[in-house]
Amino acid sequence: MNIVQENLNNVRDEWNTHILQSKRDGIGGGRRPILLYTAPSIFDANDYLCATDDNEIKVCSEQTIPKPTFCADKTVLELSTLYMDEHGILGPTNVAEAKDLYIHLRQSIRDQLDLI
Repeated sequence: MNIVQENLNNVRDEWNTHILQSKRDGIGGGRRPILLYTAPSIFDANDYLCATDDNEIKVCSEQTIPKPTFCADKTVLELSTLYMDEHGILGPTNVAEAKDLYIHLRQSIRDQLDLI
């Protein structure tokens, strides 16, 4: 179910590369957020990046839990996968299908829980 992440990445890419409009006074137009972030000196803007040590990044990485590829709840993932396999349901290919599948799986799991 990487569709949500793919769409978030697309939004990020669109945002980072779009051209900003100028203010009412005509100042600021033509800039792109990615350039303001990576090369602020080009636009005579402040650089707010903070230098970090590679060891600090390594320590932080070791102390965090990586985000799950799929559902964070293993039981829900197993139930969803079993249901999809049993009913011949393929993974979604777009956001609308993902939403419909989510609603369907959620209702199916709730129905099963009501039987218990």
